[in-house]
Amino acid sequence: MGLGMAVALIVCRPAIAAEPLTLEAGLQIALAGTPSLKASACATAAAREIVRDARGRFLPRLDLSESFMRTTGPGEVFWTELSQERFSLGRFAASNPNDPDPINNYTTSVTLSQPLYAGGRIRTGYEISKLQQQAAEQDERRTRQEVIREFTAAFYGALLAERLVGVAETARRAVDRHAAMAADLLAQGLVLRSDHLRARVRPIVLTAAALIVGALVILLDPIFQGLAISLIFGIFASTALTLIVIPLLYYMVRKGKQDGGCASETEQGRVP
Repeated sequence: MGLGMAVALIVCRPAIAAEPLTLEAGLQIALAGTPSLKASACATAAAREIVRDARGRFLPRLDLSESFMRTTGPGEVFWTELSQERFSLGRFAASNPNDPDPINNYTTSVTLSQPLYAGGRIRTGYEISKLQQQAAEQDERRTRQEVIREFTAAFYGALLAERLVGVAETARRAVDRHAAMAADLLAQGLVLRSDHLRARVRPIVLTAAALIVGALVILLDPIFQGLAISLIFGIFASTALTLIVIPLLYYMVRKGKQDGGCASETEQGRVP
């Protein structure tokens, strides 16, 4: 489970669940669904099995094997009858040695082995496997702590962004009321037009700032990092278009029309 999904669960929890997502519940979801943590746990389990296998090399080894053979080859039949102690000269003389009857042979083997001296290879392998198990366990603990740290940072970052968005919304409503008041005062001739324009610009800036702060939290997640960067630059671009580019274009077009109107009036004034 990525941190971006955790942030989405936190920010959008009123829409998907009646109960708020707590830090403990979110940590359980993150720890249970993180692939890297699952991989570390599997590596630790494999290291424990390797230690068990290395420890078993100190103990006696018992091997049991079963085999079955059926043959009509003259040499194999002769050797099998000898090993089964069934060979007789009368039977050998009565039969055709080059075309004997089929014979079956069942073999059971039990072997017990105990290493007495291996030049230290068994103990060295056992010590190496124990060190590998300790390394795997430490790696699992490190991965677990990283997941907890990253999720905790994302959790509180999302809560902070949510609070900031609420503050920005409150401030925007207050600025809207201030802008309406400034428009009324401008209509009455009590304030300058620059004050009215300043009051209209503030909601745009505050809304853009709130969106940028909310997108900064998503930067913590490598999966959704590209989306956060695109969102932040999009907010910058749209704000610049709204506050700078479009007003300049409007000013240039309007000034051109005014200059053209003044020129036409001047030409008309020169007509006798």
